Amino acid sequence: VWTCIREVLSAGLMSSECSTGQRGKGDRVQKQTATTEQPASTGISRSDERMSPAMADLSRRADAAIEQQQWPVATGILERALRINPKQAEAWTRMAVVNLGQQNPQQALQMAKKSNRYARGDDALKAYNWLLMSRAYESLGKTAQAEQALATSRSLQVR
Repeated sequence: VWTCIREVLSAGLMSSECSTGQRGKGDRVQKQTATTEQPASTGISRSDERMSPAMADLSRRADAAIEQQQWPVATGILERALRINPKQAEAWTRMAVVNLGQQNPQQALQMAKKSNRYARGDDALKAYNWLLMSRAYESLGKTAQAEQALATSRSLQVR
C-alpha cells in the first residue's frame, strides 16, 4: 500500500498507474522525492503493534480505502480513528495522503504538520510528513518551500 502511495505522491499518479508500474512526468522536486528521497520506512505501518487493536484495524481499513482511492471512505474511517485518539500521528499522516489524493494540498499541509506535532521522536514518520508537505507545496506552485521541505525530510532521514 505505502509503496503505491509514495508513487502517487511522487509522480502525481493514481493507483491504476501504480499497479501497472507506469511513471508519469513529474517536476524536479517530485522526481527527487521519487528516486532519492524516500524514507526506508514510512513509519506508518510499522507502528501497528503500538496501537490498540481497534486503531490498528481502522488503520488497515483506511489503507485499503486509500489504495483504492475511495477518499470519502478513507476520510470517514480516519475521522473515527481521530475521535478515538486525536493525537494519533499516523492517522493525521493518512489524512494528509487523502487530502493530496483529493487535490487539496493546503489541507494536506495542515494534516502533515499536525502529524509532526504528535510524532515525537519518530523521525521516519516526520521525514515522510515532510515529503508529503514537499508534494503539497509543489502542487501549490511554491517551489522554494517544496525544496526546503524536501531538505528537511533529508535531514531527518540521516539521523
